[in-house]
Amino acid sequence: MQNNSAYIAWLIKKQWIRNEFVATDLITLDVIDQDFIGGYRPTIIEMSKLRDILWEDLSITDLIDTPSILGTSGQILQMDILGEGLEWIDMIDTFLELTDTPNDYTGYAGFLVTVNQTEDELEFTPPIVLTPHYEARVFFNNALNPAVEQLLENTLGVSVTWTNTGTGIYQANFSAPVDDTKLTAYIGSSSPYGVFTIGSFFPSFIQFIHYNFLGTPSNTSSVIPIEIKLYA
Repeated sequence: MQNNSAYIAWLIKKQWIRNEFVATDLITLDVIDQDFIGGYRPTIIEMSKLRDILWEDLSITDLIDTPSILGTSGQILQMDILGEGLEWIDMIDTFLELTDTPNDYTGYAGFLVTVNQTEDELEFTPPIVLTPHYEARVFFNNALNPAVEQLLENTLGVSVTWTNTGTGIYQANFSAPVDDTKLTAYIGSSSPYGVFTIGSFFPSFIQFIHYNFLGTPSNTSSVIPIEIKLYA
């Protein structure tokens, strides 16, 4: 009878059981029968057979540990606080209602959702701001205009072309003005031929000047890495 306790409890809840014989696998049901005295006819049935008969008609509210469904539209079931049964609760339908998320959106426009340092909840963090930049490997071919051998990235928002404007003077020209007060640049060395320095820069261009080891401007023939940045 131990394996049938849930079914017997359900039958008691439905008020269909009149007697339970603990020592056997038989129970007595009060079956509706208008021809019998009082309208009910005691019927003895094997529990295993009864289980098969009733299983398909069993609904969730027929269980002894579930509440009524009346007035629960849109709600979901969860274990009650005592861990003894189920209860209906309102469905969580927003991100902020979760227990491991921030409490408010105010002031976090554009922020990212990330896992916190203790890895037990989510938080808003500022987005990573990428500095607009231009990275390329440029071939400086003596007095000829430099040629871009490999463009690695350009997020400046303008295109860049190269010219040789004089001995050792190589100029990066911008297709539209940039804020030269926020302009920085890096250029590699042409060793063993000499070194580069940054020359004049304006909203429309930036110059790189090559010096030989005698300290005078000179043309060079080298592939040089270049990086130009615009800081916010």
